[in-house]
Amino acid sequence: MVTYLYRCPDRHETDLDAPMGRAPRETDCSCGRSARRAFTAPMVRAVPAARGRVMEAAEQSTDRPAVVTRPAPDPAPTSFTDPRHALLPRA
Repeated sequence: MVTYLYRCPDRHETDLDAPMGRAPRETDCSCGRSARRAFTAPMVRAVPAARGRVMEAAEQSTDRPAVVTRPAPDPAPTSFTDPRHALLPRA
């Protein structure tokens, strides 16, 4: 579904959700007049800030990947919460 914007001659704005390409040319405005479909810029960048940062980082990593300068540290020793876990065979 796409949200389409309509404006009446009195400059009132009305939103209408419709399938892409199926929006009518005109619809009724809240003021009672006929509102024509307004063509505006798409809301492509209307994403949450955190998601935008992740997308930018992913995009930058394609041509400027982060370089690893040292190996990862050894994992911390596993602590068992149940003493019977210590008796299980290890791989």
